[in-house]
Amino acid sequence: FFSPEVISVGKETIMSFVERDERLHPYKFVMEKLFFQQQHVLTNDNERILALHQPISSVPSAMYNALAVGDRIDETVTLSNGEQVKVTTSNYRSILPNLKDANDRKLVFEAVFKRYKDNKNAFANLYNLVLQNLAATYKSRGYNSALESKLDSNNIPVSVFHNLKDVAYQNVGPIKRYIKLRQKYLGLEKYHTYDRFLKLANSDKKYSYEEAREMFFESIKDLSPQFVKNEKAALDEGYVDVSPKDGKRTGAYSSGFYGWHPFILLNHDETLDSVFTLAHEAGHSAHTIFSNDAQPMAVADYTIFVAEIASTFNEHVLSDYLFKKATSKAEKIDRLAPVRLSSFRFHFHPL
Repeated sequence: FFSPEVISVGKETIMSFVERDERLHPYKFVMEKLFFQQQHVLTNDNERILALHQPISSVPSAMYNALAVGDRIDETVTLSNGEQVKVTTSNYRSILPNLKDANDRKLVFEAVFKRYKDNKNAFANLYNLVLQNLAATYKSRGYNSALESKLDSNNIPVSVFHNLKDVAYQNVGPIKRYIKLRQKYLGLEKYHTYDRFLKLANSDKKYSYEEAREMFFESIKDLSPQFVKNEKAALDEGYVDVSPKDGKRTGAYSSGFYGWHPFILLNHDETLDSVFTLAHEAGHSAHTIFSNDAQPMAVADYTIFVAEIASTFNEHVLSDYLFKKATSKAEKIDRLAPVRLSSFRFHFHPL
């Protein structure tokens, strides 16, 4: 109930306190942000009611993780050659590129997402609960939409989001042409979403976690000493959960907390794509280290609108390094593929 109390004192008085007391200087932006949003801060009684209901908002996420991760049962499929393969959310991306038979690719891909189809009503109701929580919050706080309520905390106009979305939609032509070229080169009658994992250049090269880390360190060695130091610190031993495990969530994440070394979760599968994932997550953790070292706690947390800059920068630095080291056309094509997939994922998939 801090916000209503502060607002009741008045902006002019609070900001005068901040200006006079050096210990409060780090909170200047925090106070300015609070008063900027003051029309959406409720009375003490209403804020108390919302606070009491706050734990409910985490229920959909907890239930999703329990259903999709904790209670999952991985499928075992039989390929056209008679081979039996256990398909998990961590290994399917490394299995698909090696399957020449389209039916095998479909079989593996559908096995990964079978749990969602089998539990589609449960997942649909979870998603509905997420939407209802968002609606209750934005309506209670006097916003026009859930989108506006999420953007307002970073002072981003709704028009900026829509412009970003519209520009992406209006410029999908190159993506479509690229997919058509892939379809033609690969000789596919139809191009399915799982065909994006097929390689344009054959390579069965495997990269251990240790090799991947050294490749990344080699790619950044000519950058500033402080940058290199923080990137290496991001991958310090004991702060990276490397390998896939039963019951472990999928994907890759960096989690940072002020005053503590950030942690990284990986599902390293020894593919080139996983090398780029390592570099990507190291970027997030290094970003956290830089921010925590340079900023007081009150303003150290960076916004989602800039959160992917450091991570994608690392991917491009690694790509440039690997491309220069390539000794053949096929190797260059193979080493460009992860960056293309990453660009599609971050620029178009969210929209």
